[in-house]
Amino acid sequence: MWVFALMSVVVVGPGCTAQTDSSNSTPSAEESRTVQVSENTFASEVERATEPLVLVDFWATWCGPCKMIAPSLENLAGEYAGRVKICKVDVDRNEGLARRFSASSIPLVICFKNGVQIDKILGALPESAYRQWIEENL
Repeated sequence: MWVFALMSVVVVGPGCTAQTDSSNSTPSAEESRTVQVSENTFASEVERATEPLVLVDFWATWCGPCKMIAPSLENLAGEYAGRVKICKVDVDRNEGLARRFSASSIPLVICFKNGVQIDKILGALPESAYRQWIEENL
């Protein structure tokens, strides 16, 4: 299976169907179900997380595709609460983490299982694709 998305065009490969999410509202910082992570908190929030699976979204405020996937990641953080933690790293404020994980193109979502990086997705995908990816890695 492969899926590639660029801006509003979604190309879907065998084994996956594309679905669009009509929800464009992102919760405020107080309501957010994702966790903002910095270079100072990365080890405790990601590498030593109590949840078995952690997704880390490398993003930037100026990145259009990053803004497109934010509501989907918020929804998934609520849906999988307690089993999956979804963290966000602002690459402009955390250049060391961006270099460490080669986040030169964004959005980049990296999957960690029990503190170890096991997979990554580059580019914006529909919520259903992230859900399937989570299920495959749980």
